[in-house]
Amino acid sequence: MTTASKADRELAAVQLAKTDKDVLNEDTAEAVQGRVVGKKEYDEVELKGRKFRIREKVGAIAMFKWSAAADLNSDDPRALGAIYAMLKSVIVKEDWTSFEDHALDSDADAEELLDVVTKALEIVSGRPTPQS
Repeated sequence: MTTASKADRELAAVQLAKTDKDVLNEDTAEAVQGRVVGKKEYDEVELKGRKFRIREKVGAIAMFKWSAAADLNSDDPRALGAIYAMLKSVIVKEDWTSFEDHALDSDADAEELLDVVTKALEIVSGRPTPQS
């Protein structure tokens, strides 16, 4: 164990001891082996029988590429790049490799992948926005 990780663990133990125990519940977070792990719920989209978690929001660059490719034919490389960027932007990072492998292994076609994007965007756009 490095000095930094030992110091981090000691600091975490002190902070945990000073934290109101009611704050640490199933809806927020729990202490697990010196880490705080969230109990986050994710919406999911399905591709060929498997479900994948989607992110809470979509990045602006992916949306810009998506908008720029809206009038392109689906076999145009720019459109395919926009679809790929959007897929990567809507699937949770930790699920991306599994999603990509599944899409390749199951020979998912462009229409099926577009369906994933469409469903994910419907879910993301239907979420309430936080008030500022």
